[in-house]
Amino acid sequence: MAKDITNIAASVRQRLLNLSREQGRVFDVVLVAYGLERLIHRLSLSEHRERFILKGGMLVTLWTFDEGRFTRDADFLGFGDPSEKELTQVFSEILNIEVDDGLIFDTAELSAAPIREDQIYGGMRLRTTAYLLKTEIPITIDIGFGDAIAKPGHTIDYPSLLDLPASNILAYPPTTVIAEKFPTWRVQHH
Repeated sequence: MAKDITNIAASVRQRLLNLSREQGRVFDVVLVAYGLERLIHRLSLSEHRERFILKGGMLVTLWTFDEGRFTRDADFLGFGDPSEKELTQVFSEILNIEVDDGLIFDTAELSAAPIREDQIYGGMRLRTTAYLLKTEIPITIDIGFGDAIAKPGHTIDYPSLLDLPASNILAYPPTTVIAEKFPTWRVQHH
């Protein structure tokens, strides 16, 4: 079995390297995009898939078909217990789901820290490392709690960089993502 995992990981690494060269992208950025995509896939397979709604930059990239734009983290709206202990336990379960994608997530290293402390509703930032063979991929997950959304999340099929099966997950509607991103965009472009 270990040899099979090594072969899969070596194949995935080479395919990602080829993709980065073909598209003129920095390999490390492609690795992070793949790591986040595979995190989303594991979430889609888990019993916790209804607790987290994908939002933010990963959706903007998907909807704008901007192949040159990748984000360095995954953003979610979370429901349920927002404590560090609960979230590290839940994401340890999610990240430990076995998938033949060449990645191993270091759940022993998984950490959580508060974010958005200056806002009415806080959140948590989880960090860990995924491994593709010996290549380390930093994984950052931001989870906000208490955000109001006009429409409940709807399901989308999040595609894979390597033509692996799409991940069916809950996501913010486009109008909500635009409403959240517009103030930032406006400041950056004026």
